[in-house]
Amino acid sequence: MSIVVIDDNMNIEFDKSGLEKSLPCLTIYVKDGNLTYTKPEQLQRKRCRCFEKRSNRIPEDALNYVKFKVQSVIPPVGWRMSKRVKQLNSQLRAKIESFFVAYAAQDLDVTPGKTYTGNETKPYIDIMDKYMSFAETAYYFLHQGSGFSCGPSCDIPLYKSVNLNTTWHSSNPVSDGYIAISPEYKEIYVVWAGTRRIRSVAVDAMAIFEDFAPDVPGTTVHVGFAESTNAVYPHILKNIRAAAEDNPDYKIVFVGHSLGGANAVLSALKFAKDNEYIKDSIRVWTFGQPRVGNRQFAEYYTEMLGNQTYRITYQGDIVPHVPPWQVLGYQHHPLEIHVINKDGDFYVCQNTVREDLDGAYRWPTIDTGVADHLDYFGKPEITRFDPLIEW
Repeated sequence: MSIVVIDDNMNIEFDKSGLEKSLPCLTIYVKDGNLTYTKPEQLQRKRCRCFEKRSNRIPEDALNYVKFKVQSVIPPVGWRMSKRVKQLNSQLRAKIESFFVAYAAQDLDVTPGKTYTGNETKPYIDIMDKYMSFAETAYYFLHQGSGFSCGPSCDIPLYKSVNLNTTWHSSNPVSDGYIAISPEYKEIYVVWAGTRRIRSVAVDAMAIFEDFAPDVPGTTVHVGFAESTNAVYPHILKNIRAAAEDNPDYKIVFVGHSLGGANAVLSALKFAKDNEYIKDSIRVWTFGQPRVGNRQFAEYYTEMLGNQTYRITYQGDIVPHVPPWQVLGYQHHPLEIHVINKDGDFYVCQNTVREDLDGAYRWPTIDTGVADHLDYFGKPEITRFDPLIEW
């Protein structure tokens, strides 16, 4: 049964019938090379089976099925039209894949163990860059001590519809960040600022563990990261809950760069643990995040939020290499996406607690440094956000 129907006017309809098991409630139409689809708000209200299976994410096998069908189908018409259809199918494959990525709740539907290169990376990098931009804005007010400004990012259309909810600032232990809400994207952002001095992350690498939670035995975390998170968590918890109650269909996205990535992980896990009824709404995006806890913690985190977390690393960034696991037993959680070069090619690591040797770990620690930590996605301007951000 074909999912593609081509009429005499070269309009192409992707009918849902061919995806009854994988994608029971989505119909895509392509007319004149432009892709449209059935009303997304209706799809969300219907709570289709495919969304429930994977925390509102369209199954990857459905994406592969569509790509295969679009590539292979040729209507029973003359050779000239068949040639035109082949060309059109080739053009549409990239559009359809990009559509699925964007539609699936802004998640990256990527394949562990695969390297993405060239044009196929753009829709994914665009999404990563969106969340990295939120992490960057936290540095604008970090040195101010109060208030909020998105700096030059205010001119980006992304921020035109973002409403600031609250900010927080703690000097001892250090913790800064903000909560913002986007009606356009239907997302609540809990954004943690990174460290004022990169060296403090490395120096703190030898800090002792402390228990994460008494009811999760064996899970321990970096004491400094835990203290900076716990110092403000009770305050922001009220705001997150209130925002989630006011916007029950919104995603709750925890974001952070550097030390802020560790804070994002800890706060997201605490929130998921205490509010399991909305756990599926949580997303976590970190950039240049250090290791947070021991292996048991990484396993517990993976069980709770592993499928909803994207840990982005970039080239020879030193921070993902600390604290050291060989000596102290620190362990990263998945899913790591390692950006290989400035062109945006990236490798998706194996979705396991055990670190993938082809991810950031491919870089010997001696060859890493701070330059790549401050230049994610070719954004060296992060070094200008705060004069205190230095080695």
